Amino acid sequence: DDRIQMSPPEFMDLRRLEHSFQASSAYVSLGYNARVGDVPERISGAAVTPEFFGVLGVAPQLGRGFAADEGKRGADKVVVLSHAVWQRAFGADPQVIGRSITVNGSPSTVIGVMPEGFDFPAGAELWAPLAFSDQQLSPRFRGFHYLRVLGRLRPGVAIERARADMERVSTQIIEGAPEYAYVERHFAVLIRPLLEDFVGDVRPALTLLVGAVALVLLIACANVANLMLIRATERAREIGIRAALGATRRRLVRQLLAESLMLAAAAAAVGIGIAWFTLGVIADLGARAFPRLGEAGVDFGVLGFTALVAVGTALVFGIVPAYQASQLASYDSLREGARSLGSG
Repeated sequence: DDRIQMSPPEFMDLRRLEHSFQASSAYVSLGYNARVGDVPERISGAAVTPEFFGVLGVAPQLGRGFAADEGKRGADKVVVLSHAVWQRAFGADPQVIGRSITVNGSPSTVIGVMPEGFDFPAGAELWAPLAFSDQQLSPRFRGFHYLRVLGRLRPGVAIERARADMERVSTQIIEGAPEYAYVERHFAVLIRPLLEDFVGDVRPALTLLVGAVALVLLIACANVANLMLIRATERAREIGIRAALGATRRRLVRQLLAESLMLAAAAAAVGIGIAWFTLGVIADLGARAFPRLGEAGVDFGVLGFTALVAVGTALVFGIVPAYQASQLASYDSLREGARSLGSG
């Protein structure tokens, strides 16, 4: 897709002309034949310019990232490993920095290990410097669009301003290379947020899903509130006895609200348990509709949100039944002939 790829000369023009980025980096996904000792392995990875990790804002767990001079031919025999390769090939040895491995037939030095879970671009387990040759930077390479480019906006620069800046950059690139058919190819430098590139346009689907969940929760809470009202009517005699023994309306409301909170807590615990056991199945079924769904999990944020919703629903849908029940605290309910409802 030419909309998100550039050639090396265009990338260098972009760096020279733009005013919106704090830093920019180019990368290309590659496969590497790596050998650690006598064990050969095919590893998915990427060749990246030295600013790559800084643009993403991710620092290595061990060692360091690439230095500026390691993006030049002859100084690029260094690699950064993923956490998975570090564990698999080196047994999580903390002394791995400085070790030598063979990559595509040439020795390279390990200078860093990335944190667990970092695999950008998707599936990458090894990163090497992207060093351009003089030939790759020559005008004849303007048509070789294989680089993906990342940029971190300067503080205070809105994406609309950056897009306007890219329109200027596009015009200057076209004017600076009249020998290439930029006009015929409708060339333009476009900006797309990385989050959108990761997950795509799933916001409408997620909004619809959240709305459906909220509607189901509302229906369930309304049904439970009705059941609690009926149950409160059945407990009129019990509530009357409590009132006769000196319980105030506030104390009765507080007791009934506590029962609502216990019910909500039990329901939340059951819901979390069901989510925990079915999350893998849901991720497999929804992988196509929701990108990166496989990374979803039940964490402390989810637990906190669930607790907040449980308390909120217990208070909102429990206060009316509790208040209604407290009004039943009359001495009439203690009479032998007081009407009562049979439990159903």
